[in-house]
Amino acid sequence: MKIIKQDSGILIIKDSWILALGSAVFALGLFYFIFNKYGASNISVADYKLYSKYLPFIFLITFILLLAIYSELEIKFDKSVNQIKIIKKKIWGSKKTQEFQFSDIEKIVLKEDIKTNNSHKGRGQSIYYPLYLYLKDGEIGSEILISKKSSGIFNSLSKNREFGKTIAEFIDVPFSEVRAPSISEAL
Repeated sequence: MKIIKQDSGILIIKDSWILALGSAVFALGLFYFIFNKYGASNISVADYKLYSKYLPFIFLITFILLLAIYSELEIKFDKSVNQIKIIKKKIWGSKKTQEFQFSDIEKIVLKEDIKTNNSHKGRGQSIYYPLYLYLKDGEIGSEILISKKSSGIFNSLSKNREFGKTIAEFIDVPFSEVRAPSISEAL
């Protein structure tokens, strides 16, 4: 996410698909390099010809699927109309828009979300720090995700905390963090 514009009357935050596109190209290129450098030595010549023939198509399909599922997120906070507009756009042009009044927002919350991954190779955890708008109505669905649920450098705690505080200050609502309990707190 990146602040595109900020002044006394407007705040625009955008999460572009360009970074995801670059990451996908880099990951696919790295996979192709590793396969050709190390993976090809473990297979027969006939299998290598088969893999090298179809591998580019597999990369292309994977790349297209990555583009198909990724969406661009733009959030516009406009004080002139006291409105928040959340726009999610897919690369091929489909668009979903949500609009809220500043008066509908109760608070901005940064949540720590820990997912445990169980696989045949062991256990691991992914930690996410998504930002949410909480609506005053308290109904189910009153929690609106305003950042991506990705881990690592693309969704760091400090970065999303900074965005959350900036948004909360701009629309004059409280900002809070909800963190998972520590081991001692859980016991």
